[in-house]
Amino acid sequence: MIKAKQKMLLLWTSFRAILKKELIHISRNGLIIFLTFAFPLVDMFILGYFLDINIKQINTVIYDLAKTQESRTLVEQFVNTKDFNVVNSVNSDEELYSTIISGKAKVGIKIPVDYSEKLLDGDTVNLLVLVDGSNASVTAEAITVSNNIVLQESIKQLLPTEKKEIPIEARISVLFNPETRSANFILPGVIVFMLPSITILFSAFSIAVERERGTMEQISMTQVSPTGLVFGKMLPYGILAFAQLIMFVFFIRFIFQVPINGNIVTLLVLSIPFFTASLGIGFISAARVKTQMEVMPIAFLVRVIAPLYLSGYLFPIEGMPYIFQVFTLIVPERHYIEIVRGVILRGAGFEDLWFQTTVLSVMSIVFIGIAVILYRKKLA
Repeated sequence: MIKAKQKMLLLWTSFRAILKKELIHISRNGLIIFLTFAFPLVDMFILGYFLDINIKQINTVIYDLAKTQESRTLVEQFVNTKDFNVVNSVNSDEELYSTIISGKAKVGIKIPVDYSEKLLDGDTVNLLVLVDGSNASVTAEAITVSNNIVLQESIKQLLPTEKKEIPIEARISVLFNPETRSANFILPGVIVFMLPSITILFSAFSIAVERERGTMEQISMTQVSPTGLVFGKMLPYGILAFAQLIMFVFFIRFIFQVPINGNIVTLLVLSIPFFTASLGIGFISAARVKTQMEVMPIAFLVRVIAPLYLSGYLFPIEGMPYIFQVFTLIVPERHYIEIVRGVILRGAGFEDLWFQTTVLSVMSIVFIGIAVILYRKKLA
């Protein structure tokens, strides 16, 4: 009983001393404050205002050999979609191709000379649509919209003259983002992209700084509890992460006008396992490093590989090879991005996100446990 009390007292004393030391270090380090609040806002404004994943107004060149009312109506169909912006009309195949090769247009449409005659006779018209394949996003959008326009025009031609309305029309309703705003999709993901800077990088750098200055050896000579050391260093960066999360939510809602459909308290509570798991990863990563430069490969991994490629932020998990889909299950960002988008965009609650929360909770227990074991050996 006495030993248990002594251990608890040592843990509390160690935790309080390390916490105080870390808070003083953070308050005196202007770079940490800048990277926590100012730098993420710059990223947010760039992604929120200047990045648009919806492809519109694709520069298009027209080569109309028919020059009839029907051919002009077809061109209007392309323009009315607002996906195509006619920048020029040409009079030869050479001009058509050269305009695309020079980059002045991404799409070229060639209407054959017998377009109207074949429509009236009920024959098939070969409409040539040239698409610049050097940009995958533009290519996919141009092909999809072009096929839809041609399909609608074909159906209208097949219908009887007295009935020119299409018999079946899909009325698509986009849930949670009806205007398909890029900001609504991108900005919640920015939270997942930026938070590991604090939870993983700052915690790893704090250990590296201790080693470079020799203070880690001094700490090991004192009676410091490994658990108190880990939690004492974790808490300040956890507080910073919460502050950054609240800042993100404020700007997303009131500056970028992204609707928050869920409960903010739910988001904060469900963020705790992610913060804890990320901090655990930071301490595990720093267990072997001796200098701040050695932390840089970790920075690349946690700031680029995991958030961008393995979380589903930019690339859908479903489109990855099966082995990579399985691997992403151990990436905390994959589960946290579902929580963030679920709460902010879909209005999801804990009952909807219990799986992601459970996985992150298990990860946090495992990672923190490993960190305590590693630093117990270091302090032994």
